[in-house]
Amino acid sequence: MLPYFVLEILTVILAAGLGAVGSVHLVSCAGNKKCRFSGEGVYTFLCLLLLTLYMGLAGSFATDFAAYIDIFQRVQEVDLVPLMTGTVYVYGEKGFLLLNWIVGRIFDAPWQYITVVALIINATILFEARRHTKHMALFLLFYINAGIYLQSYNMMRQAMAIGIVYFGTRWLEQRKYGLYILWVLLASTIHTTAFLMLAAFPFLIQRVTKSAVMVKIAGMVVIFLALPQVVSFVQRFRYASTVYGLTGASLNSVIVQIFICVYVLFCAYCGVLDCECIQHRIMVNATMLFLGAEIMSFRIMQLQRIGFYFSTYTMVAAVEATFRLTFRQKRNHWALACALGALLILYGLVWITGSPYEPYTFFWQN
Repeated sequence: MLPYFVLEILTVILAAGLGAVGSVHLVSCAGNKKCRFSGEGVYTFLCLLLLTLYMGLAGSFATDFAAYIDIFQRVQEVDLVPLMTGTVYVYGEKGFLLLNWIVGRIFDAPWQYITVVALIINATILFEARRHTKHMALFLLFYINAGIYLQSYNMMRQAMAIGIVYFGTRWLEQRKYGLYILWVLLASTIHTTAFLMLAAFPFLIQRVTKSAVMVKIAGMVVIFLALPQVVSFVQRFRYASTVYGLTGASLNSVIVQIFICVYVLFCAYCGVLDCECIQHRIMVNATMLFLGAEIMSFRIMQLQRIGFYFSTYTMVAAVEATFRLTFRQKRNHWALACALGALLILYGLVWITGSPYEPYTFFWQN
């Protein structure tokens, strides 16, 4: 558990240190328009480096970790054309296999390959999140403890697809839907589940009205009740022998995420988040979908993975809502942010205990 605790504390120390340096620098540059200092930019870059190295240097302890190394090594034994045409079969979507092949032509060691994958995951999410909030320190605590960061140690392929889809949010905001669709199709070459975002994106940009919310709730209730029948229907065509993930998720794996969703939706209801703003509208709609997926995962755990596509929107929304709440004194925002950060760290460490991610090992220890 110590490496995870160190990771948490480093994010806090970096935030405090850069915040202090940035404040001093800005005071000394008062009135000088040419003097610029982006504390958030430096912080984001350092955290990107930290999170990427933590994942890249990790040993094979997560369930699917060894499988990714095996795919990487098998791809290096195959020429590109047979790999892409399927003449030689290696498990994985074509885009994912192509990425493995390209990385293998540059790097030999598995830890270097994992580092590249980690860089793609974290860079797409962190740099897009920075467009939506300037409070990156609190966002990082949400991302590490309640978002997909720790999960991505095990589901790297899907985490890359999630990051790529999230990075394409800018085109939703600009109403460049053709570009967004192409971006989602690119993500689907890494993990097929990204296709679901083609069905979800009309709901993401939908205006948040009482009737729209009621339709979403009614639809989720119908889906929740019909889940066993839906699974049986799908298994007639595919995954007939699959049993993994068809049981319900445990309460401790979703309770905090559900709480965060309720917090965001309550803030939206109270007008803290502006649902007329396209950015906030996407966040709120994604939060409703995320909440639905988390609740449905009580019946079928695998639906939790579908919900991960919406989780980052929810984490950013929670951060923005925290700093948009109306208090008489500005320091109360920071008090609430510190309390949330402490609770997130506590939850993350409790969740880690007894999970496949504990103990953390470096690749040279395996």
